[in-house]
Amino acid sequence: MVYFELQPDIFAEHVPKAVDPNLQFGPFMRGTLIVDPVATPIEFVTTHESGDPPKGYHGRQLPLMSKAFVHALQEFGIDNLQWFAARLSSSLDGTIWDEYFAANIVGLVSCVDERASKFKKVIDRPGASSSPLLVFEELKIDPNKVDGVHIFRLAESPRTVLVSGKLVDHLRAKADDEAWGITLDER
Repeated sequence: MVYFELQPDIFAEHVPKAVDPNLQFGPFMRGTLIVDPVATPIEFVTTHESGDPPKGYHGRQLPLMSKAFVHALQEFGIDNLQWFAARLSSSLDGTIWDEYFAANIVGLVSCVDERASKFKKVIDRPGASSSPLLVFEELKIDPNKVDGVHIFRLAESPRTVLVSGKLVDHLRAKADDEAWGITLDER
């Protein structure tokens, strides 16, 4: 199976930011279920305006997804995400969008093809089963290590979200990459 790195549109003019900066690098990047209470809706500020609303997918550390994007994932059968209500506010014209969700992607998968990838080790993590953190110049995935998961965070670089080609096909049947606000790179 083919896998793609899922990123927000790399040419996006507007990038919503969580009001609480602790959420950007906190529990949403661990790949584990969030069990502590999270105040909802999670507030985001954006420079989108009423005539230029946010698209379907924003953020890497703290993925922000539209109701339509969430529906497409659920329709495909994705069941390893936790959803938290989110609200976006325009800092320019005060428009509010509340049909968005912050997503916690549950699952870290160690699946780097070390022979085909180019990377530098950042740090070893404690624990025998923990992969070291890596920075990639070129990332290639070994699909045999993925075990059929369709959306997950890369264990060696939890900021990296990967999706299966089958999920990409499903999303593209609903809307094109630009409409979703996504950039996909085959890995």
